[in-house]
Amino acid sequence: MTQDLALAAGLLLLLLLALEGGFRIGRRTLRKRAIEMTSQVGPLQGAILGLLGLLLAFSFAAAGARFLERLDSSSARI
Repeated sequence: MTQDLALAAGLLLLLLLALEGGFRIGRRTLRKRAIEMTSQVGPLQGAILGLLGLLLAFSFAAAGARFLERLDSSSARI
């Protein structure tokens, strides 16, 4: 039981140290490349909007198919 607790505490400490190290390295890198990072906003925004458009197109296609199916089923009843 004591070994398990020590292992869990050690892993938690290792995780926190890695998190802090990554934060500091990222902050240092961001200061060096602040100008380069802003140039990637356009392509990233374009990719996200493209995926959103694709999702919207699939949603409209599914809604249109359901609408046509409802029209066919209602005309069969009459």
